[in-house]
Amino acid sequence: MGPQDESLAFRAQFPPAANKYGWLQREVLFPQRTAPVNPNKSEVTDWAALTEHIKEYAKSLGADDVGIADMNEDFTFTDRDPLPHTRVIAFAMNMKYDSMADIGQASQTEVHRVYFKMLDVSVQLARYIGGFGYQATGHPNQGEYAHVPFAYLAGLGELGKHGSLISPTLGSSIRLGLVSTICHWSSMAPRTTASTICARGAPSAHGSAPQTRSLLKRRS
Repeated sequence: MGPQDESLAFRAQFPPAANKYGWLQREVLFPQRTAPVNPNKSEVTDWAALTEHIKEYAKSLGADDVGIADMNEDFTFTDRDPLPHTRVIAFAMNMKYDSMADIGQASQTEVHRVYFKMLDVSVQLARYIGGFGYQATGHPNQGEYAHVPFAYLAGLGELGKHGSLISPTLGSSIRLGLVSTICHWSSMAPRTTASTICARGAPSAHGSAPQTRSLLKRRS
């Protein structure tokens, strides 16, 4: 059995709604993730104001929290080439608690629903930025960049000892999306509270939250 056969066999285990969301991602949204660029570029005189506008627009599309990070090519997947972009918009989307608590078909469907919505938001946001005359590309899990480091650098939360992001407002039951662009958005500062709280509640010999943060900074 080859990789494609294994992938099809794996998808066959999903509930019908999850497979529907997966098809929409692969066949409809993924080919659209790089936005067309308006040849009539908008003149921007206040990047800070436009940054806040873009963040609010992303929330109007369905994002629960939004931040912006400087581009860091260290977080490009090794089998992909980095894009000539300068900023990364990171956003978080919450998952429905009751569905995730099911640990069955309901949670599978919820995960794929949010993955679909994340990519949908990424595509719409990239196209909105393209309307201003700037390149923009949405990044699902199959994109060029790792989500967690950029979400951390964009100030969306703290790095947990389990390797995922912990949001101070949404917790850890979230999914992350990215849009990279060449715009000069105002970048955010990383947050440093959530993992410290977890560390107090669950001490470990594997290092503290500050050590995790300094590792990320060294890599950048």
